[in-house]
Amino acid sequence: MTEEEQPTIKRRGSIVRSFGRTLSSIGSKSLRKHPDGMKKHDWADTTNLLREMTIPYWLIDPRSLMMRRWDMFIFVALIWTATVTPVEVAFSKVSIESTSAIFMLVLNRFVDAVFIIDIVINFFLMVEIPHPVYGQRLLKSHSAICRRYLTGWFIIDLVTVIPFDVIAFFSNDDFLEKLKSIRVIRLLRLLKLVRIIRSSRIIQRWQSDITLPFAYVSIIRFAILLVIGMHWAGCIWGLTGIMQLEELQNNIENMTDIRSSSWIFENAQATSLEPLTPLSDEVFALKSDVWKLYLICLYWSIATITSIGYGDIVPCGTGEYIVCIILMWIVGVLWAYCIGSFCGIIATLDPEGMSFTSNLLQKIRLMMLIG
Repeated sequence: MTEEEQPTIKRRGSIVRSFGRTLSSIGSKSLRKHPDGMKKHDWADTTNLLREMTIPYWLIDPRSLMMRRWDMFIFVALIWTATVTPVEVAFSKVSIESTSAIFMLVLNRFVDAVFIIDIVINFFLMVEIPHPVYGQRLLKSHSAICRRYLTGWFIIDLVTVIPFDVIAFFSNDDFLEKLKSIRVIRLLRLLKLVRIIRSSRIIQRWQSDITLPFAYVSIIRFAILLVIGMHWAGCIWGLTGIMQLEELQNNIENMTDIRSSSWIFENAQATSLEPLTPLSDEVFALKSDVWKLYLICLYWSIATITSIGYGDIVPCGTGEYIVCIILMWIVGVLWAYCIGSFCGIIATLDPEGMSFTSNLLQKIRLMMLIG
């Protein structure tokens, strides 16, 4: 044995002796606490605790560094889904002749692949469950993890990765063409927005690691919720106008009922110096200008959600009126909820100031009563 190896062996021996002394002290404390020795259920609890301390190599710890990095990656994909997907569904036209449409198709397949990988990971990801003794513990039974995921989030996650845009992109079948004529596939693509529910699972895993005060985290959360609500309401309003305009244009081409109109056509007519028809070039230009149409819809959404309502963009037709009523009800509740939450949080940011003001008011009232 060399002289260099002796200190290492001594350190290892000291570590083993220290660990043995620790176990002995724990055992002696247990025996002092229970003079008759450890009961059968005590040994069972100790065995279960030791079993929980061991993690099977094929399972993934949600608190590991790898999962934290993967959660960040998934969060970026969720931001993409929440912002880009509504604009793409509402304003973009799926066409095999468009280079931008092909690029978006490939990019969306990459995002779908990320979520498919996440589905596979969830079959091996341990989850925290409540425990009557230890508070929270990790579920480490693979069969229980799979059963819990299959009966919980699996169906939602699976539906959101179905590529309805690929069906619309490469379909030439007559039946699918009929589906596209009533915009069913376009509406089904909005199911991808259900992915946003995943963010609740990620935020739940992040809560213990966030160092910001809870009030600031809540303010950021409500601000993001308000911005996403405005964005989605604008995209839904634009999708409604485009679908109504396409129906109006098809009715004119087929010489059928043309009594209905669209807010997009009325907006183009209001900004034109000459009379227009739904088949005019100006109407098609406004419909094809994605960013201009999106800005108009976002303007309508912000004016509606903040209760300003200038009234320059109004619904035309039964379908638009129904969608407008539903959107006004939803965004009105969202606005009231966010404003009320903001006020409640801001009021609790300075508890010392609130206490001082309350005490001062009480003293002033007391002095007024004394005279």
